[in-house]
Amino acid sequence: LVEREPACAELCRTNAQRARLADRVSVREGDVKVVLVALERAGQRFDWIFCDPPYSTGDLDATLRRLGRNALLAPDAVVIAEHSPRSRPADSHGALMLVDRRRWGDTEVSFYRA
Repeated sequence: LVEREPACAELCRTNAQRARLADRVSVREGDVKVVLVALERAGQRFDWIFCDPPYSTGDLDATLRRLGRNALLAPDAVVIAEHSPRSRPADSHGALMLVDRRRWGDTEVSFYRA
């Protein structure tokens, strides 16, 4: 998990412990752009990535472009992006291709595969 706000990051750690997932969940504090670079440099690869940025920042497309470079994606990785239906991300970002989009009220989720 990547969380900019320290109190929210601590809550994520607490919830992972309560769910007995602390051994499988890592929480990184900081700006997602900086953390993604650090993860790439560390050679990390992920099967599933869920993006839920604040809707008003416009950072989702930039994050998806970074992920679409493929450095963090395991083979057959899935990237899930939550967003407003009024500001849909593009259908492709490098290696990521849109495979599904679902809407629930004022929330939409786009599913990408590498």
